[in-house]
Formats: sequence, C-alpha cells, structure tokens
Amino acid sequence: MKVLLIIISVFLFQSSSIHSGIYELNNEHLINSTFKSWYELKFNNIIKQKHDNSCGAASLATLLKLYKLTVTEDEILDLIKNQGSTSFLDLKHIAEAKGFFATGVAVSFDTLLKLKIPVIIHLRTKYTDHFTVLTGIHNNFFELADPSWGNVFITHHKFKKMYSGKLLILNSLNDISPKKIKNSTYNLTFTLADF
Repeated sequence: MKVLLIIISVFLFQSSSIHSGIYELNNEHLINSTFKSWYELKFNNIIKQKHDNSCGAASLATLLKLYKLTVTEDEILDLIKNQGSTSFLDLKHIAEAKGFFATGVAVSFDTLLKLKIPVIIHLRTKYTDHFTVLTGIHNNFFELADPSWGNVFITHHKFKKMYSGKLLILNSLNDISPKKIKNSTYNLTFTLADF
C-alpha cells in the first residue's frame, strides 16, 4: 500500500509540474516552459465554432486572425443578416467591412494546389455543407484550420471528394499580409475520420 501511495504522490507531483511548466533538473536547475494539451494544440490559432451552422463565421474569424485582426465568431454572426445560414456573399460583405477586398471564386483542384495564401473553402461532407480555412498544401495532404475539427490534415484523395470548387480569397486593403500557405512536414498530425 505504501508503494502505491508513493507512486500516486510522485505522479501527482509530476503532473502538477508538467501543468505549471516547471521541472527540477539534477536537483539544481529549474526550467520554466509552457506546455499545451492535445486539445489546445488541436485548436491552436482557431476560432472554434459555437453553433451547428456557424462554421462560416468561425472560419472568417480564423482567417482574419491569420491577418492579425481579432474578431470573434459572435461579432461576425451579429453582422450576418440571415441568421439561418451563412453564404460566401455574407462572408465577403463582412470581410469588406473589416477592411479587406474579398472575392468568391470557383477554382479547380489543380489550381487550388498552387495557392500561396490561406483561404476559406467550401466542403460538402456526408452530412452537411461546411466552411473551413485551408492553411497548408503538402505533397499528399491538405492542412485545414477547421472551426469544428481543429487543426487537421486530410489526404488529397479525401479532400477532392469533399471539395465543392468554391473558395473565398481575402486581400488586405491595409497592406497586412497573412502567413503564407504551409508546405512543410510536421511530426504531430491530426487526421479526419471518415465522413
């Protein structure tokens, strides 16, 4: 029983150290570092959607965040006149009100592979239409900052099945540039389940 209590107390001590980001090294040095949970990593830099039909508003808020503009999903929802659903036209008008030139375009899959900036894309899943932010294009997969699924990677094959061919491109009228599309590899990946 004593052994079990010792193991539990060591685990609790280590857990609190990990949580606070402070470690003891060789009984002499302390290292202060911050750590994120899997959930925090999965939704890092994403405005998470709060409602079933608010993926468009959350995607626009996420894309604007990449342009270093802080806008909440609720602020965007307040500007949408049709509260039942969101269209590219709604998102275009809101982006323009926030100081961006926005245009909705139809783009082939092959042309999409050449993009250099993040965009909002329209997907058709098994269950519903969905807006998400394309943030990376890699050899075999796309990287999405998705308001519902989090930071995910999806294979070109699966993406092509869901891609409607429509996207919304933003250009800042204030010379603010977004982060460029990512095209490197990562050790940590989140993948989508089948839809």
